Amino acid sequence: MRSPRGDDDRGSARRDTGAPGREGEPARDSDLAGPTEAEGPRGDAAGSPAASAGRATEVDLVPGEPLPRHLHTVAVTPMSGAAQAVSDNGDREQESTAESRSRTTALRFAAAARRDELAEIRDRAAAARDEIADARDTRAAVGDMTCEARAEGAHEAAAVDDVVAVVGKLTASGASNRRQSALERVSAANDRDASGDDRSHAADDRRYSGLDELTGVFRRGTGELALTAEIDRARRSGSSLVIAIIDIDELKALNDNHGHAAGDALLRDVPTAITSTLRSYDVTVRWGGDEFVYALSEASLEEASSRAAEIEAALKARRPGASISTGLARLEDDDTLESLIARADTALRSAKVARKP
Repeated sequence: MRSPRGDDDRGSARRDTGAPGREGEPARDSDLAGPTEAEGPRGDAAGSPAASAGRATEVDLVPGEPLPRHLHTVAVTPMSGAAQAVSDNGDREQESTAESRSRTTALRFAAAARRDELAEIRDRAAAARDEIADARDTRAAVGDMTCEARAEGAHEAAAVDDVVAVVGKLTASGASNRRQSALERVSAANDRDASGDDRSHAADDRRYSGLDELTGVFRRGTGELALTAEIDRARRSGSSLVIAIIDIDELKALNDNHGHAAGDALLRDVPTAITSTLRSYDVTVRWGGDEFVYALSEASLEEASSRAAEIEAALKARRPGASISTGLARLEDDDTLESLIARADTALRSAKVARKP
């Protein structure tokens, strides 16, 4: 029978975990077995880390006293060199993969931005060609009227011959102007076709650079790059830009009452309603769990508000009873992406308060 715990008991053989035949207990086979010939005589003191490693121990832990040294040692056995190397290699591979994805995403967005700029240049070139063609047509029409006037004013035979020569030259010049005008219009049409191709490729670059697996729109990280590119483009071109934040109303209640599959279906329907309403090159991002952000270039707040209403109507057509709240903010001269999003988020909170009965 064990005595009550006290100072004398603390120093008993029960604290010595390496000693066979503990007081009041039969000796265990592992305690009685001596070293094998291959192992040679044990030189470690009983209770030392080397002696106790790999063997179950039983220790009375006394409040206020430190753990025995060998327990401290065993508890923090370091990882082997090979295991540490594997762990380090895994960390490096993860970091390398993340860096590679980030570089790929950045390159795709840079390519998309260049394609957008080229498309704008082509559009301007097409407009200039149309203006040139209009000017040529005008000159040709003026030449025609001059020919008619000179022909009507000729009375003498000699004068008629001179007029015929002049009229012939003017007519040839008018025909040449019309041919050049037609060529300019063909070139303008080609420029517009190429511009459309550039924008289509830009949309593809953005589409496949970093998409959210559930919704098919940009993840937040890649979306921030895309939105920043939109801000830079708007500033370079001097055009307007509106950022919108959409929040799904009562998504948690839907998950609780109908399950997460129903919630996931709604999460897919919302970006579908957004992208089916916006232009193919407009940027849409899954910002958070139930929040989406999109950018409208060359749009006023009134136009953006009308577009938001169209998005909600498209969602209700797909999923009756679903509702969303939208906050809008227009890009100002001193805005960053963070400040623009913050103002849109403030507008969103106001919209959600206004929707409550």
